[in-house]
Amino acid sequence: MENIKEIKVVRLEKLSIGEYAQFIKATISLVEKTTPEKIGVKPELLSGLKKQSELLTEIIGQSYISKETKELASIDKERSKLSVFLLSSFKVGRNNADRTKKEASVILYDVCKNYIGVQSLPVRTKTQFISSMINDLNKPENKAHIDILGLSESLTALENNNKAYQNLSEGRAESQLANTFVSFKEVKKATNNLYKMLTKYAFATNLLTPTEESKSFINLLNKLIEDTHNANKQRLAQAVLSKKGNKLEGGKAGE
Repeated sequence: MENIKEIKVVRLEKLSIGEYAQFIKATISLVEKTTPEKIGVKPELLSGLKKQSELLTEIIGQSYISKETKELASIDKERSKLSVFLLSSFKVGRNNADRTKKEASVILYDVCKNYIGVQSLPVRTKTQFISSMINDLNKPENKAHIDILGLSESLTALENNNKAYQNLSEGRAESQLANTFVSFKEVKKATNNLYKMLTKYAFATNLLTPTEESKSFINLLNKLIEDTHNANKQRLAQAVLSKKGNKLEGGKAGE
């Protein structure tokens, strides 16, 4: 009597969003290569799983938008620091013993006094105010004073950060308009159910009316499950090593 070929258990709850989406996509590919009817999978079940795979792709896109939000916060923090540094330099420079630098500071302070507190403005307003301040400081008569104070590099850095914030925020707005929020929890629940149904049909078909195609499908699916688990273990191990390495570096820095 031929041994019954079982389908391995896949620990879907252990997978990251990327690993999970890739596993489902690879499973769909295996079904299509085998052809659904040869493993007892109905067309509507496969189309349903494909739809869930598309939703998973959207969710990964949402994850990217979340990264954009963090990047925006980082750029905003940097441009605020640079704005405060420049304005503070003009203010403090009015007391400089060097007459030329003192005069330059007085002039630039008067030019920019309306921008004091720009770092506390709402982000969109801040972008506009910083742009105006940069335009004023880049005017030939003012840029000469910036050069005298040795602040050209800081002004350029502020301009670059402000442009980067503006470009990224515009791209993020477009992404948000193009994508409606999709709940990973809900999509995963529906996807898990479809995957379980698919494997039940495939197992039952291979048990009752085994063919070379049905046997091959189960072998390939088991290999996919094994590879997915191995990749997941490797990712987690690398994360642990990276965390330990960061702790060691932090300990050395504190010595």
